[in-house]
Amino acid sequence: MLSIAYPWLALLLPAPLLVYWLLPAHATRRPAVRVPFFATLARLSGAPARAGAGISRRGPWRRTALLLCWLLVLAALMPPQWVLPPCIRIGRRATCCCCWSISPPPWTRRTSPTRPATR
Repeated sequence: MLSIAYPWLALLLPAPLLVYWLLPAHATRRPAVRVPFFATLARLSGAPARAGAGISRRGPWRRTALLLCWLLVLAALMPPQWVLPPCIRIGRRATCCCCWSISPPPWTRRTSPTRPATR
């Protein structure tokens, strides 16, 4: 049977929409030339005077690419996996346990300061 590894991560699917609606747009300051006759310059050019921060607009291709990347990240975080029924084996099995120890075996004699080593 095919199942999803972490299905609760699907709750993160609408996260980009929540960020888009709840957080303000990122405004970047642009360098400008300050002139004392700015009002006259703006009136002659016909451009409306605005604040120095600009908000860049994303095109549909960039928005689609970001959405596709978000979906691929979530698909990588919750991969599908096969879940097989449990394997039940009835019968006797012999088990083998190999234990390694770094301590010396008990039949070796250790020397101590009070007892000299005998050879």
